Amino acid sequence: MDFGYVTLSSHNADRLSRFYRELTDQSVTMDEGAYIVLGEGPAPRLAFQRITPGQPLVPAHVDLRVTDLAAATARVEEAGGRVGGEFNEVGARWRHAFDPDGNVFCLMAAG
Repeated sequence: MDFGYVTLSSHNADRLSRFYRELTDQSVTMDEGAYIVLGEGPAPRLAFQRITPGQPLVPAHVDLRVTDLAAATARVEEAGGRVGGEFNEVGARWRHAFDPDGNVFCLMAAG
């Protein structure tokens, strides 16, 4: 398990990603569906989640890359966390998870 993204949600993700592109000189490496990603390489990258106006924003959160979603889910629960729903979009299977304090993060496995 390793860090993949720090994700910010926005009702205007295109504007927000432009702001961070200008600050960091990072290019857009993915713009698909609800997500925009800046930067390249294995280091954690900055992602933006498009949220429909009127819907609540998702808290800033960490996305962890995993090779086995079921094993990572078990590991979260064994460590005292809890897990939420599972999703399949933009070429990845992922699920919400929560640390012992209730902070959300995501477990992401390749599609």
